[in-house]
Amino acid sequence: MFFGKKKMLNLLIYRLFFFVPFCYFFKTRLIKKSNKISWFFIYLLPILLVIFSEKNVNLSSVLSVFMYILSVYTVYEMGYIWNDTETIKNEKKPTRRLTVTELDFYEENKKLIYLSRLLLVLIFSLYFFGSNIYYFLLFNIFSILFLYVLYNSIRGVLNLPLHFLLVCFRFVTPVVAFTSISFIWVVLLFPVINLLERASENRFGLYFFNDFLLSDKKRGRYVYYLILFFILLLFNAPFSILITVVFLFFYRFASYEAIKLWSDK
Repeated sequence: MFFGKKKMLNLLIYRLFFFVPFCYFFKTRLIKKSNKISWFFIYLLPILLVIFSEKNVNLSSVLSVFMYILSVYTVYEMGYIWNDTETIKNEKKPTRRLTVTELDFYEENKKLIYLSRLLLVLIFSLYFFGSNIYYFLLFNIFSILFLYVLYNSIRGVLNLPLHFLLVCFRFVTPVVAFTSISFIWVVLLFPVINLLERASENRFGLYFFNDFLLSDKKRGRYVYYLILFFILLLFNAPFSILITVVFLFFYRFASYEAIKLWSDK
């Protein structure tokens, strides 16, 4: 009886993180509490800061932004799932994020997982039906799916530009959808520094980036935003972008100093 209940509970948990938006992302990508905090400060908060510096904050606008981000992550997690279950089958040293039991559950239910997520994101998109955002969101959704097909079938340096585009469709498009800010300004907030850091990984063999200051995941992060702030001032960037860069600089600087202080103890 006990083992029967435990099995049912496990099945319920699997259904939750394979089917419910954000659950898979939080389980496999934001494992530590520090990861969750970092995601909030470098992804969610900057997006909200830029958008609501440009438009009025009310229930309707907050709900719209939430529905857009929810739609993006519902489809983005499909790429994560595919990477963790299908792509690893062709890798010599795959990163295993799922248990054998979880992989078995996936194999038995994968058609349902993908179809239900696709149906779910199309239902979410109906919230914007009749507006220009509806068509922009559909473009966003299917671009992510197309890019993930390429990304999960290619390994090597070509992964870098594909991953950069994926990050743009996750980070930049919500801002572009709700404001008149040029996507170029938004790309500079996160996708560029993310690309520089990723290029420093040994698997890509781009050794120049190993010692490149702005690819340093500690000091390079706040130095990047300090340099970016003065460049943005020079080119008369929108106030919402400037204030977000200031916020990211202080967050990265405080994070670096906190980590340094902790490691010195």
